[in-house]
Amino acid sequence: MKQRFHRCRALASWSSLYFSAVILFIAAVFVAIPCQTFAQQTSGGIVGTVTDPSGAVVPRATVTATNTDQGTTWTTQTNKVGNYNFPRLPAGDYKVKVQAKGFATAERQAFTLQMNQVARVNMTLKVGQQTQTVSVTGAPPLLKT
Repeated sequence: MKQRFHRCRALASWSSLYFSAVILFIAAVFVAIPCQTFAQQTSGGIVGTVTDPSGAVVPRATVTATNTDQGTTWTTQTNKVGNYNFPRLPAGDYKVKVQAKGFATAERQAFTLQMNQVARVNMTLKVGQQTQTVSVTGAPPLLKT
């Protein structure tokens, strides 16, 4: 009878150890797999370069992306080589506005940003006052990068 008790106790110990190992393995798998693999990407991005009429880049220009469907705005500045980046924006219709000291405000009319799309919207500023607005309507089609 004593031998049978020890055998059951050993079996219980092994099954407990096995169960713990399985739980630990499952937890490790969930930690190792990024959450993005479980969710569908519902965003896109807008990138571009801001230049002046001579083609020189315009650093520290203020760039605003506006979701025209919801009225939500995002603002950033161009870096020292004139580039800007809105990495994750909800899909929808957007317009982009650029302002810089000594230049007229430039605005790209509404375009549709789709899921997983990175739209390149390059802007060329004209010399003038910020109170002037140059609206770009006949822009070339967006590039999907």
